[in-house]
Amino acid sequence: MDQRSEGTMTSLTGRNDLAEGMGPFLRPQKLPYVVTLMLDARNFYHHPEKNEAILRKYDITYVVVTQANQFLGYVGPETGTDLAAVKATQFLHRVYANPSVIVYLVEGAQAPPASPLLKGRYLHCLTEPAHF
Repeated sequence: MDQRSEGTMTSLTGRNDLAEGMGPFLRPQKLPYVVTLMLDARNFYHHPEKNEAILRKYDITYVVVTQANQFLGYVGPETGTDLAAVKATQFLHRVYANPSVIVYLVEGAQAPPASPLLKGRYLHCLTEPAHF
């Protein structure tokens, strides 16, 4: 998602959201990974056609783009989405849209298997297709 939604996407879909989660501020050993992840997300949203590898690197199955002035949490480093470029990207297929968001399926994406250690409705990430 092109915003930090503070758990909204994970709660509503049962899936991980690349831009959600605890900040690394008190865990400096995680900082390099999180900074790279946030910069990769920003690079994808700014130039999606050139950054398909980022989606494959993180096993992204869906891309969510907010419509103008729709905030679901707060604007993070992903700000600056080139919506026209996202729409023109050949490997993204629009599967849902409303006045707030547009959801794209990543062509050929396979959700990775969920860890058997994650149990419970809100801790287990779903691997079947998302329903909108």
